[in-house]
Amino acid sequence: MTIEIEMVAADGRHVAGTITCRVMLAYGVNIIKVGDFTAQEGVDLYSAVDITRQIYERRSITFRSVLRKIIHDADAGSYRIINSEAECYDLFRNWSVPNDYIDVYVCQDFLWGGTLDGFSGGIPGPAAKGGDRDGVAVDKTGFTDGSGVKRLKISYLGMLIAHEVGHYLGLPHLQETGNLMLAYSVYSYGANNTNLNYDQYQLMLPHGFIVFL
Repeated sequence: MTIEIEMVAADGRHVAGTITCRVMLAYGVNIIKVGDFTAQEGVDLYSAVDITRQIYERRSITFRSVLRKIIHDADAGSYRIINSEAECYDLFRNWSVPNDYIDVYVCQDFLWGGTLDGFSGGIPGPAAKGGDRDGVAVDKTGFTDGSGVKRLKISYLGMLIAHEVGHYLGLPHLQETGNLMLAYSVYSYGANNTNLNYDQYQLMLPHGFIVFL
């Protein structure tokens, strides 16, 4: 955004100048662990969330804030492992966080949809909370490293969260090389498709969870 300022002195002289400002949009996320995570998995998760933030900041959108939530094993029940679309909707409805942030549920595993690792409640998702479509869910993408330590695939998970949040903010799949919303980019092409174009930026603007900083 460019602001032009022009002033007129008492002797009639005109003094003018411009100020260029970068306008940032923002949205908030509730990162909700579904089931218990190890300490290292928790560290890896928030490293992945930072990658999600970086992907959007390259298109002048950032996080308002990241709120950390957990549904412990004792309460999570069958939601720890997602087995169907209907179960995702039940999770969104039963554990919705009552604020104007996007609920991102990080589950232990996805066991439906073939190679599916993530799901959004809508394209776009609602800008109201408490229904069965107000959230996204992802597989935590866990593995055990060579030292026997449970870890998460940080780059992959960061892109996966960004991809599903993109759906929630109104972005459909797009056949554009390198684009974050390339159909099945997360599932089939690794973690290297992270671009968002200007048309996508404009498409996200009207969502009710997007604010100007």
